[in-house]
Amino acid sequence: MNTAASLLDPLPDRALTDPATPPIVIVGSGPAGMRVAAGLAQALPAVPRLVYGDEPCEPYDRARLSAFLAGELRWESLAIDPQLLADPALERRFGCSVTAIDRAGRNVVDSWGRVQAYSKLILATGARPHVPRVPGIALAGVFTFRDFRDAQRLIARRVRTRRTVVLGGGLFGLQAARAMRRSRIEVIVVEHSATLMPRHTDAVAGAILKDHIERSGVRVVLDTGVRSIYGDTRVAGVRLMNGEDIPCDTIILATGLRPRVELAIAAGLPVGTGIRVDDQLRTIDPDIHAVGECAEHNGVVYGLADPGLEQAQLVAEILSGQARSYRGFSSGLNLVVSGLPMFSVGRVAPDELGDGDRELAYRGGGAAQYCKIVLTRGRVSGALAIGAGFDNRRLQQAVLAGARVHAWQRWRFSLHGRLWK
Repeated sequence: MNTAASLLDPLPDRALTDPATPPIVIVGSGPAGMRVAAGLAQALPAVPRLVYGDEPCEPYDRARLSAFLAGELRWESLAIDPQLLADPALERRFGCSVTAIDRAGRNVVDSWGRVQAYSKLILATGARPHVPRVPGIALAGVFTFRDFRDAQRLIARRVRTRRTVVLGGGLFGLQAARAMRRSRIEVIVVEHSATLMPRHTDAVAGAILKDHIERSGVRVVLDTGVRSIYGDTRVAGVRLMNGEDIPCDTIILATGLRPRVELAIAAGLPVGTGIRVDDQLRTIDPDIHAVGECAEHNGVVYGLADPGLEQAQLVAEILSGQARSYRGFSSGLNLVVSGLPMFSVGRVAPDELGDGDRELAYRGGGAAQYCKIVLTRGRVSGALAIGAGFDNRRLQQAVLAGARVHAWQRWRFSLHGRLWK
């Protein structure tokens, strides 16, 4: 175990001036890794930094890839801040991966065969698409949708496909379905849960979302999985668990993500679902910490971009000497899904609720307007809103603070969908 100073200690002053001081090495050029680099550029501008990226292209905003696939954005619009890439203290090695970590020697080995020393090491290795083990999964015509190369392949595929099946009704699946539908392709979404986006909806919100998605021309099939994919050498269709056959020529896998932890395991770092980190987002080795989709904090791995960005900024502040602690993702899901505003924070999914929880629900005048608040011992522990017109910012604050809800507030909520005037 490396006995170097704690991650809570700022880098020594000599790191600001000594050219022989090893850089802070960031493994991963995705959103979380580049946010660390940007945070360090502000907090420690003179400290050398080096970022590795598997993809040969310069970093881009992966969260907006679906808009690029839909033809709504040009590639240039996905680029990150060019000033960051021009930073003279930042060395970039794109198209080059880290293959091993030598904790005792405090260095990494990359795919170009170089040994690179580090002063601190940040793992932002992200996640890879989960590929389910079903017969026919290796047939031509099965695609993942995760990175720029996937988007390029699907753009080329759009001119040849007549019917596309998207496996997975989470956020990434719905984004992919919307993007393909923009090209007038027949699209079907298959989700094994009883609702779309099951981690962020309940039965009512899920039904509203399903109706909205189907109004856009996408068919939705719920509460069943895929038994097999059939075809000779290319995809000809999918056979569902409920017995239905859906002929198609293209399948997009949106069946979840799996943290990339192989590098950490080989280095002897504790791993659960992700790389285990403490409240300073450091691993068991005080010189190595992890952020984003590869990190597991208090048993939770966040599969969305915003938590990873929050963790990345916090690590940059910790490395600069600030006394900071991570207490879990402090913001809710607040986005627009195929044109429909959605907000979710805290515990809202039915399988997360217990016998002591009480739900307050409000249905607005519009078909796509619904809000739910979850109370635990009289305090707000979760909130869900779908459609416009709700005070999402204040709902989020109430969940984070565990605000108490009085009887007159419950009455107001039942009439107007608001706890406050």
